[in-house]
Amino acid sequence: MSEIIVQHNKAMDLAEIAFLEKRNGNYEKAIDLFAEAFIYERDAALRTQMLSGSEPSRSILFKSAASLAMKSENLREAERMVALGLAGDPPEQIAEELRDLFEQINFERHLALKGITLDENDIQLSLSGKDVGYGVARVEEFTKRLLIFEKLVYRTAERIKGTPFRETGEVKDIIKNDFEQYISVPRAASFAVTVKLGKPTKQLSIVDLTNDVVKEIFSGISLINSNEHELLSEKIANEDYYKNFVALTRQMAPDGERVKLVGLTTMHQGNIQKVAFTKKNFDISLTPSNDIKKIELMNQPVEITGRLGFASVDNSEIRLITDKNDRYKVIVPKGLMADVVKPYWEEVVTVVGFKRSAKKIEMLDIKKPD
Repeated sequence: MSEIIVQHNKAMDLAEIAFLEKRNGNYEKAIDLFAEAFIYERDAALRTQMLSGSEPSRSILFKSAASLAMKSENLREAERMVALGLAGDPPEQIAEELRDLFEQINFERHLALKGITLDENDIQLSLSGKDVGYGVARVEEFTKRLLIFEKLVYRTAERIKGTPFRETGEVKDIIKNDFEQYISVPRAASFAVTVKLGKPTKQLSIVDLTNDVVKEIFSGISLINSNEHELLSEKIANEDYYKNFVALTRQMAPDGERVKLVGLTTMHQGNIQKVAFTKKNFDISLTPSNDIKKIELMNQPVEITGRLGFASVDNSEIRLITDKNDRYKVIVPKGLMADVVKPYWEEVVTVVGFKRSAKKIEMLDIKKPD
């Protein structure tokens, strides 16, 4: 048993270094370290098969080995580790985690380029789920996410350029022209397209900004996907831009049924970067984590469902009309009106917020009813 512990500890030490290398942008080195960590963890897991009464340690080690294999892009070994973990007698919770991991491994296949060559900072956008077939996808599910991605690009470019948050008005031509989107013919397997940013004749000076925009979007979505909102709020210090980024990302996120994966793959400095966005939209909160304590000191939030019948950007407010014809004035925080709230015009929504009077609510969140 002591040898198993030694090998497991070596694997964890290597994995910790690999995570640091990945965060610093050293992707190839990180993959090599994850691969080395996998070997130690796999050997530790295999040794448990010679021991009696080794559960749950046995299945936990196989789950860890599968995760390391996936991070080292060895999907076949990752599948094998999951199968060996499930072949024992794991506790139900660990068995469910192994099944979830197997699904993530399949998602990784949807992120693969499969013979497609991406130019620097091109993005492959792929969908997988019940509404996605072999080279086909429900129009609404695809076009919605493509338009949201476009908004993320424009807002991120404005933020990087130091532009004050734009509550009203159109995207300036200097941003729109440099970051126009062009898409390829859709590809089969999952539904995937290549998104090209900027005009084909763009100047080299724009390429550097494109690099930064793509990097910021991938990094931000990865942080939301892993529930690291504090790191994201440090990264996007401006509260308006923060709330806008989270809200747009939530609209782009999978619902867990019709779409189970939104995959993003890009090429940066010769390295493939990927995000398997699997966090469900209803699990993403618009409220920054550093606001939670402040909220706890206030009255409990309420939820009001009704039709959005009026929106005033100038006054930062909307009107909500319930099915009982009750009318509420809702004050909308900065950063959410144009991109997040207005698209719900004339739709039934649920507003979460604090009552400031009998018919006045300060909005925290807005979403489609469950």
